Amino acid sequence: MIKLLALISVLILIACNASINESFYLNDGETKNGDILCINGSINIGNNCKVMGGCKAVNGSIKIGRNSIVGDIQSVNGPVSIENNSTIKGDITAVNGEIQTSDGVNVLGDVTSVNGNIILENTKVAKNVETENGDITLTESTVVEKDILIKGKSKWSDEKRRVEIRLERGAQVNGDINVKDEGIDVTIFLSSDSKIMGDVINAEIIYE
Repeated sequence: MIKLLALISVLILIACNASINESFYLNDGETKNGDILCINGSINIGNNCKVMGGCKAVNGSIKIGRNSIVGDIQSVNGPVSIENNSTIKGDITAVNGEIQTSDGVNVLGDVTSVNGNIILENTKVAKNVETENGDITLTESTVVEKDILIKGKSKWSDEKRRVEIRLERGAQVNGDINVKDEGIDVTIFLSSDSKIMGDVINAEIIYE
């Protein structure tokens, strides 16, 4: 949660340098030096593009086309989608929005969401996948090199929050799946062709 609060603070501080109330478009094959910052607008990166900095949006979606290279991605109140064979050189972080990747995407950092689902298709994540309230689906030979972490603190009631993690079609987690909040009820659906190489901590496994 500290990382996400820091993200919001940074985005507020850089608002004076952002594109406000309009979307940003990078056409196929173009290169952008530095960061792309949008408030109340979406970021749309075409195919075969290079963004030398990161993509940061408040109240807007972030879409990365095919075969593109981007630094880190940070979104508050908007979904993130990344198309085939693109590389994210840093982290992907979303506060309120789904994160979805397509075939051949490579993420060199963490993938983190608070209130949105994470759906990774044939994607390699070099570090951790983290969530508080969203479901996680790893499919089509997706590999998470480190851990899946479920974090957050229960605040209002004794009723447990429920999170589902699905590993299917050859997905693999090379580290642990660790639920760090007893107020979250986590169920892991594990297909016969998928693997968890580390430990499962505070979660139930259903074998499919």
